[in-house]
Amino acid sequence: MSPTPPGTRSPGSMFLFVVTALGLVLLGTLSLAPNGATRMFAWPWWAAWQVSLVLPAVALAAFAVTPTRRERLRWNPWFDGALLAFVVVTLLAAALGPHPGVSLPSTAPTIALAALVWALRLHLASTHAHAHSLPFVVGLAGALFGAVSLALWLFVQLAPYLAHLDRLAALGGGGRFPIQSEAVRNEQPLGHPSYVAGVVLLLLPWCAALAWRDRGRRRVVGIAACTVLVAALLATQSRGVVLGFAAGGIVALLLLARSARWSWKRTTTFALVGLVMLLLAAAATPRIRRLTTDLVATGEVNVGDQQRLSMLRVGVDLGADRWWIGQGPGLVPRLYPEFRHTVDGGVDSALQLHSTPLQLWADTGAPGLALAGLLLALALVAPFRRTLPDGTPPPPAISTAAAVSLATYAGFALTDHQLDVPLVAALVALDLAVLAALLPTRILAPRARYPLAISALVLLAVSALVVAPPWRARAAFARAIDAIEQGTDLAVSDNWIRRATQHAPDDPWLPAGAAAAHLRMLARATDTEPAALHRTAARVHLHRAVEIEPSFEFARFNLGWLLLGESATQARAHFAAAARLVPDRSGVYFGLALAHLEFGDTDRARHALALEVLNDPAAITAPFWDAPFLAPHREPALGRARAIAAVYLQTPATRPAALTSRWRTVDDFLGWWQGDPAAVERFSARLAHAVQSSLEVSPRNWTGLAVLARCLAHPEDVDHLLGLHYLARRHRLPTPEESSTVLRLLATHGDDWRAWLQDPAGREPPFLRTIRNSRPGFPILGRNLDIPVPIDAYVAQDNEILDLFFREVVPARGHLPDPDLVSHVAVAGH
Repeated sequence: MSPTPPGTRSPGSMFLFVVTALGLVLLGTLSLAPNGATRMFAWPWWAAWQVSLVLPAVALAAFAVTPTRRERLRWNPWFDGALLAFVVVTLLAAALGPHPGVSLPSTAPTIALAALVWALRLHLASTHAHAHSLPFVVGLAGALFGAVSLALWLFVQLAPYLAHLDRLAALGGGGRFPIQSEAVRNEQPLGHPSYVAGVVLLLLPWCAALAWRDRGRRRVVGIAACTVLVAALLATQSRGVVLGFAAGGIVALLLLARSARWSWKRTTTFALVGLVMLLLAAAATPRIRRLTTDLVATGEVNVGDQQRLSMLRVGVDLGADRWWIGQGPGLVPRLYPEFRHTVDGGVDSALQLHSTPLQLWADTGAPGLALAGLLLALALVAPFRRTLPDGTPPPPAISTAAAVSLATYAGFALTDHQLDVPLVAALVALDLAVLAALLPTRILAPRARYPLAISALVLLAVSALVVAPPWRARAAFARAIDAIEQGTDLAVSDNWIRRATQHAPDDPWLPAGAAAAHLRMLARATDTEPAALHRTAARVHLHRAVEIEPSFEFARFNLGWLLLGESATQARAHFAAAARLVPDRSGVYFGLALAHLEFGDTDRARHALALEVLNDPAAITAPFWDAPFLAPHREPALGRARAIAAVYLQTPATRPAALTSRWRTVDDFLGWWQGDPAAVERFSARLAHAVQSSLEVSPRNWTGLAVLARCLAHPEDVDHLLGLHYLARRHRLPTPEESSTVLRLLATHGDDWRAWLQDPAGREPPFLRTIRNSRPGFPILGRNLDIPVPIDAYVAQDNEILDLFFREVVPARGHLPDPDLVSHVAVAGH
C-alpha cells in the first residue's frame, strides 16, 4: 500500500477520526447533561458512561491495526513506559486490594484516559494540519462551554434566587435580603462548582493562546471564549483556582522568558508583579477572605475547611496503610469510616479526598503517585525543547497552551480530584497527547505494529471485561428499585436484587440501596401491615450489606433502631459499631442508651446519654426527656457529661487552645442549664456579648437571640421583627400559633433565656418537630443515583425554640470535641 500523501487522510484515517470524535462528543455530552458529573451514576446514563470509557480503547485498537505511515508509529520510552506502568499499577492495586470486585470496575477511567492519550497521539501525528487547527477547535469548545455555563447560571440559579429574595422582601415589607454568595456558586452544567472550575482552567489557556496569537475570526473566537470562561469561573468562587493560576503562571512565565530571551532580572520582576496580582485577586475573593478572617477571629477554620483537613489526614492514613500498592481505586467511600474516628471533625465518608495526589496515594500507593508525578514532569518539560523530534520548532501557541493548561489544572488538582469526570479526563488527555509529541521519540520498526495491535486489543478486552459485570448489576438494581417504589410484590424486587448482587457480589451499596428504598416506603406507610413488610425487608437487606461490609455505618445505625424492642443484644452491638465508625452521628448514643435500658444496665445507659449530650449539647432540651422512663436519667447523665468535660479541661497546657475553648463552652452551657453559679455567670456573659455583636450588623443578619432582645426593647415592633426572622430562617411568615406562643414567652420569661429553653412550649406543637433525617449524599457515595435518598429509621425530636432563637449561642452538634475522647468511644464502644 502506497503511503498517504502528507496533508491528506486515508479513508481508514477518516473513519478513525470520526470514531475518536464521536467518543469525545459522548464524553462531553455525559458531562454536559444536567448535573452531568454525577448524573453519570444513574441508569441508563451509567451504561452510556461505561460505553464511553471503552471507546478510547476501541479507537486505539483501530489505529493500531490500520496500516499507517511508518513515521506515525513513534514512542518515547520514558513517557509511554510510565503511562503503561501507571495502568498496570492501577490494575494491580485493584486486583490486590481488599475489595477487587469494586476496585476493578473503577479502573476503567484510568484505562480510558491512557487509551485516549495514545489514540490522540496517533491521530495528531497523521498530519501537522490536525495540530495547527487544535487551538481554534478547543477555542470553539471553550466558547460553547463558557456560554452554556454562564447562561445556565444566570437563568437557572441566579435569577430564581434573586426572585426568591424579592418575594421574601415583599412578604417582610422591607428592603432586599442579603445575597448569600454560597447559595449562587456556579455549578452549571456539571453539577458542582469545582468541576466547572476544573474544566474552565483546562480550556482557558487554549482560548488565551488563540486570542493572543491568531488574527481575524480566530482571535474573535478566542476573545469571546476567554470572556465567557472568566465570567463563569468567577461565578464558581472556587478557591483552588488561585493555586491553579499560580502553577500555570509559573510555566507561562518561564516559556515566555525562554522564547523572548529575557534576563533573569526581568523574569523575576514579572514574577513578583504576577505574585502581587494573584494575592490581590485572592484577597478580593469572598470565600478566601472569609477563611482568613474566621481563622484570625476564632483561631479555627470553618466547618467546610475542617472537613477538607480531615480528608487530608484520612487520605494520608489510607495510603500509609498499604503504601506499596494502595487500597485500590473506588474504595474511599467504603474505607473512609474505618479511619474517620482518628480525626477531629469531618464528613462521615467521602466520594473522593479532594486532592488528586492524595487520591492517587490512597488508591495506588507510592508506585502510582510516583508514576503520575513522572508523567506530569515529562509533559511539562517537553515544551522547553528547541525542536520537535523531526527537527522542526514546536508550534508556540500549541505547546504553550497545552503546557499552561496542564500546569494550571495540576495546581488546581491539589484541592480536588476530577479525573473520573469525562470532560475533565478528555481535556487532560489532550494536553498530555500534545506535549508527549514534543518529547524525543523513536520510530517503531514495521514489525512492532503487530505487538502494538495485540496490546491495544488486550487493553480493549480489559476495558470491556471490567465494565460488563457492574453494567448488568446496575440494570437489575434499577428495575428492583422501580418495583419497590411502585408497590409491586416484594418477591419481584427481591428477585432483581438477587440478580444484581450476583453480578456485583462485593458491592454493599446494592442491598443498602434496596434497604434505603424500603426505609422511604416505611416512612410513608400509614397502615400497619405494609409498614411491617417494609421494616422486615429493610432489615434483611441491611443485614446483607453488613455481611458484605462490616464497617457500613448506615446499615449499623439503622439496624440498631429497627431491632430495638425485638433484639436488644443485636441492637446494642450495631449501635456500638456505628458509634465507633461515626462518633458524631446524632441519635447513636441515644439508641445505645435505650438498648442498655432494655437490659436494665442503668449506669451504661446514663454514660451513653452523657455522650449524646456531649456530642450534641442541644439534646438536653429535646422532647424525648419528657418520657417517664427517661426523665429520671437526665440529671445523672448531665452530671456524667460535665464530669467527662472536667477531665479534658484539666489536661496539660500542650492541648490546643481552640480545643480547650470548645470544651469550656460545652461545660459552661451544661452548667448554665443546671444553674451552676460560675457557669451561669460565664455563659450569660457569652449570651450578652453575642446579642450586642449581632445588633451591630444589618437587622436582616441578626441572630435569633438578638431578635428576641430587640422584641423586648421594642414590643411595638414584635410582629415585624418576628416576620423578618422567620423569612430569613424558614422562608415564610410565622403562623398565628407560633406568634402567640412567642408573645407569651416574651411576657412570661423576658430575658431569662434558660427559662425559655426549659419551657414546655419547645417540646409541644407548634415548636415540637418530629423528623427522620435524610442522607442526600448517600447515592453519590455509592456511585449510584438509582439509590433513593435514604431516610433513617431514627425518628428525631427537636426543640424548635432552640433552633430558631438560640442556635448561634448553643454549642453546635458535631464531632465529639476531643480526638482522645473519640478514640475512647471508638475502642470502648460504649
